[in-house]
Amino acid sequence: MSDSYEKYKPAFDEQGFVVVRGFLDQQELAELQAQLARYVREVLPTLPATHAFYVERSRPETLKQMQHMTGDAFFASYARHPKWRALAEALLGEPAHCQGPEWFNKLPG
Repeated sequence: MSDSYEKYKPAFDEQGFVVVRGFLDQQELAELQAQLARYVREVLPTLPATHAFYVERSRPETLKQMQHMTGDAFFASYARHPKWRALAEALLGEPAHCQGPEWFNKLPG
């Protein structure tokens, strides 16, 4: 699987990021979006403030980062998703291991 991702390595090496359009198929993306919505709605309010950062904490729509997500069963398992690992290994050029997923609402640049 990683062979198809190696074409992104030069841009990653030069810019430090890449955009991989269509990386997740529609079903995979829908599942991830639903799980993120569930996490924000049900899990995040029960966690310490250090697990999420907002532009303004009183306005949930300003959520900009979530971390320490492996306490949730879905995201603990998602950290081992083979597609993400293959992409990481192709970009880094060496074996990769995810310490845990994080979510950022920030455009590159």
